[in-house]
Amino acid sequence: MTLYVGDISPNVTSLGPGNRIALWLQGCTLNCPGCMSPELFTRRESCLRKVEEILRQILAFAPGHRGLTISGGEPFQQAVGLRNLLLLLRRYTTLDVLLYSGYTLAELRKGPPEMAAVLSLTDFLISGPYRRDLPTTKPYRGSDNQVLHFLSPRAQLDGLTGNAIGEPAPSLEVRIKEDGSLHIIGIPRPGDRAKLRNLLLQRGIELKK
Repeated sequence: MTLYVGDISPNVTSLGPGNRIALWLQGCTLNCPGCMSPELFTRRESCLRKVEEILRQILAFAPGHRGLTISGGEPFQQAVGLRNLLLLLRRYTTLDVLLYSGYTLAELRKGPPEMAAVLSLTDFLISGPYRRDLPTTKPYRGSDNQVLHFLSPRAQLDGLTGNAIGEPAPSLEVRIKEDGSLHIIGIPRPGDRAKLRNLLLQRGIELKK
């Protein structure tokens, strides 16, 4: 079983409560205008990885992390492989799972059985297409139409007690990768990209994209 993977990073705090591992899946046909990750739209064979290999990397990162956040791309367009990964994750870790999807919850529930299986293994779901005309200040969401769902007893407990899921979070994290490229993690607010570009220019760094 395989998944197309764009990237995986530990110690992420802008995509869910607490210290998290973030997994970006490669491939999405929704193509939401203004999406911050258009490089993840197209599947590339060089990004194809075995589920067991992905799990080993998550297990290596797991100590000191509260959960796993999965984004993309569109995770539910790889629902079979994702279901298998989450089954293994439940077996070998106590990480909670936060999943981003451009589909609504109603659309996912009407989908094939493997989508329902993924939902049953998910704690938090942030659903709905990105709408750049609907900016928001809600934690972890990119636009105001997106909805945070508490899908498990664990998530419902967090939601009822006002745990970290409702606390303010940094909107962006910026990291330099081994190849010298910048990796922007999180949900940019209106004007964030321009501010970042200007800050980097002040330090003699020009973004090409």
